[in-house]
Amino acid sequence: MIKEIEEYIKPIQKANNHRFLSWQHCYEAFGKFDYNKDKDILSLHLAFYLASWGMYRGSSGLLWKDYRIHYPTIDILCKYQELRNNYNLEKINNLYNELKSYYDNIEYNNGKKSQIKNVSPTTTLISKIMLGTLGCSPAFDRYFLKGIGINTNSFPILIENVKKIIDSDEKIAEIEECQVLIKQKLNFDYPSMKIIDMFYWQKGYTTLNI
Repeated sequence: MIKEIEEYIKPIQKANNHRFLSWQHCYEAFGKFDYNKDKDILSLHLAFYLASWGMYRGSSGLLWKDYRIHYPTIDILCKYQELRNNYNLEKINNLYNELKSYYDNIEYNNGKKSQIKNVSPTTTLISKIMLGTLGCSPAFDRYFLKGIGINTNSFPILIENVKKIIDSDEKIAEIEECQVLIKQKLNFDYPSMKIIDMFYWQKGYTTLNI
């Protein structure tokens, strides 16, 4: 695991303001600011992080909304702040379902057609929100799925498998080793779910780009 993590953080160490740091800035903000009083700045952090990680591409409905579309997201996340420190599987699934329900009801028009569409709350989008804010789930994108070798987009199945990995004695030791390394190299405390995210993302990225 340490090899993949070292490979993952190399670009961050070499380039100032690397996009990988967008996760760190967002996660730090959600641990620092008040969810009720600082909704504006938290929404800005979330929107830029999502854009930095591909969630504002041309085909995305979020592209047609400003950052304030995430205000209700902050309200939902406020109820689950304990998940930053406690990976309760039931509550993680509940949070996923609440976020998915909210984004599923957002309508947009791309300006080219009169047809009104709904934002598509994919497993990738919702899990990236959870990773960037509370750090309670990996981001289940195509690189992660390739790396972990699970062929499904079902969030409950994916998060259950990840929870088993994190709870295993062998992985706990490896994760802690990686956390120490990152603290030394980047001077930041990365949660276990982010370590898992980085490890399997790097494995998948390497496999698909050989």
